[in-house]
Amino acid sequence: MQPVQLQKDKLDLIEWIVQLDDEEILLQLKEIMVNAESSGFTLTDEQKLMVEESAAKYDSGEEPGYTWEEVLQNADRYVLSDEQKAEVRESHQKYLSGEDRGYTWEEVKERARKKLDEKKS
Repeated sequence: MQPVQLQKDKLDLIEWIVQLDDEEILLQLKEIMVNAESSGFTLTDEQKLMVEESAAKYDSGEEPGYTWEEVLQNADRYVLSDEQKAEVRESHQKYLSGEDRGYTWEEVKERARKKLDEKKS
């Protein structure tokens, strides 16, 4: 697509979105935007904290790491209960509605690195 046409299409979409009153379509557009920005992977503050704590335990030697083969051998241990699945769905809906903020993987890694650096200092 030519740059001029691309700009025109963007402006047409902006105008259409501004006039849009259908909440379902807006939620779908928001999901598309979020997926484009984060490759579909985001974490809540609580999930980020869990990742940071696990990384610290791994780095200190308190908890071992596992190879992919070891994870596959023990995969049945990692199946979510119906309650956990419902919690994930609820969290995702809160994120999509704007009630909760998620984080990209890059943000999670950067935050974990900073926390680990602070602990090492």
